[in-house]
Amino acid sequence: MAPATKRKYGVALVGLGRYATGQLMPALQHTQNCQLVALVTGTKSKAALYGGRYQIPDTHIYNYDNFDRIVENEDVDIVYIVLPNSMHAEYSIRAANAGKHVICEKPMALSVAESQAMIAAGEANQVTLNIGYRLHFHQAHRVAIQVGREQPEGAVKYMQAELAFKVTDPSEWRLNKALAGGGALYDLGIYCIQAARYSTGQSPVSVIAREYKTDAELFSQVDETVNFQLEFADGAVMSATTSYNFKADRHFVAYANNQSTLEIRDAFNYSGQQLFMNGRRVALSRVVMQSLQMDAVCRSLESGADTGISGAEGLKDMCILDAIYRSIAADGRRVVIDYS
Repeated sequence: MAPATKRKYGVALVGLGRYATGQLMPALQHTQNCQLVALVTGTKSKAALYGGRYQIPDTHIYNYDNFDRIVENEDVDIVYIVLPNSMHAEYSIRAANAGKHVICEKPMALSVAESQAMIAAGEANQVTLNIGYRLHFHQAHRVAIQVGREQPEGAVKYMQAELAFKVTDPSEWRLNKALAGGGALYDLGIYCIQAARYSTGQSPVSVIAREYKTDAELFSQVDETVNFQLEFADGAVMSATTSYNFKADRHFVAYANNQSTLEIRDAFNYSGQQLFMNGRRVALSRVVMQSLQMDAVCRSLESGADTGISGAEGLKDMCILDAIYRSIAADGRRVVIDYS
């Protein structure tokens, strides 16, 4: 068990959608370093329901019109942004300007420029910015991170990843480009990118990508299915598929020296991951990733230690996403990734 912080930090959740209410609120009941102290929502019924359920006083419940008053609330140390992608930058910057530390859900923003502005706001206000990369705190993915750092079987040379589910409701915000910024690639592909980066211990140098639509009407605004290949400086390659129009196994496999394997089945789910090393299943303990994630952020506030999920990490992923979209626009041409 990691050491507890000297005090419990207060967390405000901004946006009460499915992830906030179904994952983060329950996870905050299992944290040792922080607690839920405030809510931000534009829906009065949600304010009443979740305020009552988690005993949040009315003085600690905000809407989007009076959000900036959170600066006055000394109980709030961390603002967790759980809004549609198009709102990430605005509310992260406003929270930083209020002197609050920020956790922002992935993808970090809609663009590299927005991501840079978020980082700049944190630095200007001397607060931290972390991205909600929950998988960094799952045991199976911790093994992948260790493989990338220590290379016990040699360097990882080839990876495969697949993450997809079906989106069928035309009113779903994920299909609205103005809210989502992108489709399956933004929402799901970022998990594959992260897995490739931490299992190699590197960031890719170039990418080749194509998009395919099997339902041009439903996915008229955003990408439906994207195949992309990340290329690394040492010759390693990752092939990935993300989609909003089929159900996938959601797996990740990494090969070292073409023989040693690390495989995570149901790799990107909220639970149920299975880890196999060289074909042998490894026993995993059950954890609440989001609880560990938020506790780690709190510890970093006292120790200054790198969480591994900083805004700088999110920015690198945004640079990679930008390159993937540029490759798609260029009909699959190889694009060098610009991290500057």
